[in-house]
Amino acid sequence: MNTGAIALGVFAIFGILGMQLLSGKMNSCTDPMRHRWKDCNGIDDDGNVRSWEAYPVNFNNLLWAIRSMFVLSTQDDWPNHMWAGIDSTGSKKTGPVQNSQLGLMIYYVACILIAGYLVINIFVGVFVDWSPPPSSGLSCEFCMRSPTLTH
Repeated sequence: MNTGAIALGVFAIFGILGMQLLSGKMNSCTDPMRHRWKDCNGIDDDGNVRSWEAYPVNFNNLLWAIRSMFVLSTQDDWPNHMWAGIDSTGSKKTGPVQNSQLGLMIYYVACILIAGYLVINIFVGVFVDWSPPPSSGLSCEFCMRSPTLTH
């Protein structure tokens, strides 16, 4: 229970920082030819309706931020998530621009190092500590013999 609270606390702290840096900025149009929010309407060349959508791993609210931190801590496809954040622009009304916020790399690496390694290692440590000891019914016949000197 305490381990889960520590993990949730670390995820919430990094999630709130992620919200300050990226809230609403990881959005794009379903039509890659449209870059601005106001141009993302109507139907594209393939007959699909254009819509302004958020990247699946985003920091738009605290719940999504904590979820995103969990995904980052599991290190599941984290380089792509990092580059999506780095490509986000400073405005909520424009789509991604390649390498527009390279400073966010520090944030993502800190998330991986602290949330990923520290929190996951805490969970592993708790589970190893709670594992039952080996049963006492098993014995080693060589372990029980006292050493004898042979001349």
